Amino acid sequence: MGYDRNDKTIEAFKKNGFKVIKVKDLLNKFENEELDPQTMKDTLILMPSAELSRARGGFHCMSMPLQRYLI
Repeated sequence: MGYDRNDKTIEAFKKNGFKVIKVKDLLNKFENEELDPQTMKDTLILMPSAELSRARGGFHCMSMPLQRYLI
């Protein structure tokens, strides 16, 4: 998972073969059964940076519900 504003980090992941997807798009694909979380590999999930700072949290606390869903 990464911040959506970290352009250099996103480009580095892309150069190393990672797919990049925004968390909102990812959740829509899960709901529409277009993507299976069990088959995902080498994917950088982008979180809106404004949401993280507004909640005063980081990826650990913001991603726990998603993490439980995937396992």
